[in-house]
Amino acid sequence: MTARNWIIQDFNLSSLRVYTLTAKFFINESRIDEVEKLLQAIAGNGGFSGDAADTAGFCDELIRNCVEMAIGAHGSSSHIKSALEALIKRVADVGTKIHCYCVTGQLKSAYLLANRTGRLSDVRKILRQAEVLNQGHVKRLCQAKLAGEGGSGGSESAAMGRKTTG
Repeated sequence: MTARNWIIQDFNLSSLRVYTLTAKFFINESRIDEVEKLLQAIAGNGGFSGDAADTAGFCDELIRNCVEMAIGAHGSSSHIKSALEALIKRVADVGTKIHCYCVTGQLKSAYLLANRTGRLSDVRKILRQAEVLNQGHVKRLCQAKLAGEGGSGGSESAAMGRKTTG
């Protein structure tokens, strides 16, 4: 048993909380690349209880927290987005990856992934975010996808302008 596991187990600490606080320290110190090393250490030590799915889910949640903290602390400059991209690429869960792309303002990447995996509910979320961020190209892509699938492809203002029958 490694020292980190011993400390976490003996003091009955939440692993996610300990690693999230460690990652938060790195992010606040503008050392986002250190989070990558933290993730490698988690995966390299057999993860949690030897279960790869548990470890992947844990790492995904840690990355999600890191992305949200980094954008909150440092904004969405190209330097920050670039540093976070390496973390986002590690995410296994599609929904979490799409969320991370949306948080960083990478709506085209979010849309392409949602479209490829057929996640219409995420396309709707991306559409709303594209409207907020004034990303017209992504907005049109989302509207076309939703219209083609029979979903609500128009913006809220367009929906309000439609006549209802019945």
